[in-house]
This record gives sequence, structure tokens and C-alpha cells, in this order.
Amino acid sequence: MWNLISKFDPRKRSELFRKSFRNASFNFAEYIVLVILTLITTPLFVHKLGTDKYGIWMLVNSIVGFIGVMEFGLGAATVKYVSAHLAKKNIEGVVRVIRSTLTMYGIFGAFTAIIIYFLAPILINHVFNVGAENISLAIKAIQIAGFGMAIHMIDSVFLSVLQGHQRYDLTSKITMITKVVIMTVNVILVLSGQTVTQILLATITITALSSTVKAIVAKKILLPSLIFMPIFDRKALREIFGFGFYSWLQSISGILLNQVDKFIIVSFLDTTALTYYTVCLTLASQIHGVLSKTVSFLFPLSSEAHEKGNIEQMRRIYFKAMNFVTIAGIAMGLTIFLFSHNILSLWMGVDFADESANILRILSFAYTIMATSIVPYYFMNGTKFVKLNTLFAFISGSIIAISAVLMIPFYGVIGAAFARLASTPTGVISRTIVHYKVLGDRRIYAGLAIIFPIIVSFGIALIASILFGYIHIDHITRVLFNLVIVILGISISVVITYKLNIPSVTV
Repeated sequence: MWNLISKFDPRKRSELFRKSFRNASFNFAEYIVLVILTLITTPLFVHKLGTDKYGIWMLVNSIVGFIGVMEFGLGAATVKYVSAHLAKKNIEGVVRVIRSTLTMYGIFGAFTAIIIYFLAPILINHVFNVGAENISLAIKAIQIAGFGMAIHMIDSVFLSVLQGHQRYDLTSKITMITKVVIMTVNVILVLSGQTVTQILLATITITALSSTVKAIVAKKILLPSLIFMPIFDRKALREIFGFGFYSWLQSISGILLNQVDKFIIVSFLDTTALTYYTVCLTLASQIHGVLSKTVSFLFPLSSEAHEKGNIEQMRRIYFKAMNFVTIAGIAMGLTIFLFSHNILSLWMGVDFADESANILRILSFAYTIMATSIVPYYFMNGTKFVKLNTLFAFISGSIIAISAVLMIPFYGVIGAAFARLASTPTGVISRTIVHYKVLGDRRIYAGLAIIFPIIVSFGIALIASILFGYIHIDHITRVLFNLVIVILGISISVVITYKLNIPSVTV
């Protein structure tokens, strides 16, 4: 048994494994800290601000995410070309890319802040259903957030520098400290009776300080030759805009996927309905978010392997990562699905759970399926198949947005949850093509093989939930039965996943 356990000791594995393990560990730690803080503080924010003002806060965040299209994907392009130039030991090329991105984001940030400032009154007065007593607050909040977008763009450049160097340990440490400080200050402000505008101002200030720290770390530790003066280098601009254009289209699809349904909810319903939906979304999206953050190092890693022409290494990394993401996603998704009412009752209160438990169940299934797109997404971007990746991402986002427009007016918030499942067939097709184009996997059922264990395990959970509804058992017994179903579902998914997703390759 000890020999078996010792095989998992990172110190006894390859340098590639140790590097990947370190990056994954820090990414996971960073994200899980934010998740814990969010879970702890959300009930407080909803209670102190009220469902209407909390909904305004979430609406502002959605608008900022929507306007994020003004970033034009240059952050991802910076990660891509910093890692690519480092693989070739071209430090001059690295510096040119960073300075060029910094220059363009300085311009885009100022332009974005101006647009949001003048757009805010139009959105609140003519597009969204905000209570009359909160109109002034909502307008000011959006205008402040526009300035925050400019700060965020600059911050993303220095974040991309550290990620391009595959120093996720540094980014995670800085980000964890920043998030803890932001959340702590926000709690203090809410408890002292402050409202959304003060929360946004504090967040922007702390983000600016964090950006300064990242810039100092990038120069002092990684690139002593880096200077922060603006530069218009044609070659560097062609590189980052060439890649960034497709990453920008992907960000548009991400906006269609993650923001449009919230706008439709506020337009047809109100900010209180958005609060119910957003809280459930916050929890369910962690299935995708935790795993995406954990394996985000795959982007520069796949880029480096592709530059070196090491296809066999790419295959080994891909299938190991794919198996991990699928099984971990099922474990989280099944737990949320079966214990949705219990979780919401403990977290937000019984009344809140009665209103939104079904929303959370649907979203947990949707995000477990969406998690299977994480590894293909990073590999496609890292291996110069960004155009194909962009096409399918845009199609998926468009399908979800159209479905939301059609379903929310008739089915309310439940319609928004179901809309997130609408792109599943497109995802199956796209992942099959990814396997064929990038990995040389000729199995025509490859895309379906990825989601098959999810469908089986959730099918078992759904049948069990229906049967439990007809059986009069006490609460403790029901919880124990649910735990058994979770364990059974995970066990079955492990067997199916390793039978279908080529488990024979190892890193």
C-alpha cells in the first residue's frame, strides 16, 4: 500500500509532472479561497443590501463583463506569445509583446470608461427593469464600474506576463491576497451601512494596488529588461492582434454564454429574480470555474509542447487532464444536484431554497457538461487552432443566448437554467473535431464519449430523486441515501471514463 501511495509523490515524478502539479495546486488554492469567501459572504450581502440592491450589484458585474469585449482578446494573446517567445529564448520578443499590449490596453481602457459613463443612464432608464428608488444608484454604480474596467485591463497585462512565464505560483499568491482584502473591506463596508457604489470604489482601489505589485514582480523577478513606456511595434501588434482577434471572438461567445441571460432576466422580470438566479449560478459555476482555474496552465504548456513539435507529449497530457476534469466535475455536480435544497437552506435560508432549488439542480447538470470543454479549449488555443475553437465557441454562445431569449419570457428563471443545456450537441461535435484535428484521435464517437459518463451518473441521480419523492423517509435517511447515490455515480463514471477516454497513456 505504501509503495502504491508513494507513486503519487510529486517529488518522484518527472520535471514536467512536478511543474504541472505545482501550477495546478496554486491555481486550485487561489480559486478555492475565492469560492470559500464567496460562500461565506453572499448571505451577508444579500441580507444587508436586500435582493433588489444585490441584484443591481450583479447587474453591474454583468454589464462590465459584457463591455469586456473591448479588451479584444489581447490578454490571452499576451500569454500565448510570451510563452512562445520564451520557448525560443527570445527575450526581446517577450518585452515587445508586453509593451505593445500595455500600450493598447491603456488606450482601450480610457475609451471603455468614457463609453460606459454615457451609456449608463440609457441602459437603466430604457433597457432594464430597475425600481424607481434605485435608478440613481444603478447609474452611478455602472459609471464607477466603467472606470474599474480601465484598471482591470492594465492589471490583466501584468497577470498575462506571469502566466506566460508559467509562474502560476506568483499569480495565485498575489490574487489570493487581493481577493481576501477586497472581500474583507466589502464586508466592513456593508456592515457599516454602505451601499453598492462604495463597494465598487473600494474594489477598484485595491485592484490598482494589486496591479502595481504584479508589475514590480514581473520586472524584478522575471524580466529586468522590461520597461513600461508605450510602444507601437508593428511586428508585436500583428502577433497579438492576429491571435487576439480570435480570442476576442471567443470572449464575445463567452458573453453570450454568461451574461445575456442575466440581461434578459432583468428586462422581463426584475433584479430580485436576478438575485435568485445569480446565487444559484455562483454555486453551480464553481464546477466549471474550479476545474478551469486548476488546469489553466495547460494553455501555455500546450503552446510550448506544440512549438517543440512534441505531439505524443500533448496526447499524454490531454487525456490525463480530460479524465481528471470529467471525474472531478461529476463528483462536484452530483453532490450539488442531490443536495441542492440542503445546501441552499444552510447557505441562504429555507425560503430562498424553496424558491431556487430546482434552478440549482438544472445548473449543476449544465455546468458539469460544460466542464468537459475546458481541456479542449486550452489545447485548441495553445496549438494554433484558435480559429476553429472560436467558431464553435461562438456557435455555442449564440445557441444559448437565443434559447434564453425564447425561454425566459415564458418559463422565467427556470428557462434561463435550461437554456444553458441547449448547446450540448454542438459541444459534442466540436470536441470530436478537436480530437481528430489536434490529437489524431479518429474515433467518431470521441465527443460523445466525454459526456456519456455524465449522462449516466446524473440519470441515476435523477431516477433516485424521483423514487425518493414517493418514499416517506426521515431527513437523515434521505441524506444517507443521497450520499450512497453520489458514491455510486462517481464509481460508475470512473469506470466509463477510463474505458472510453484512452486511459492507457501516462505522463
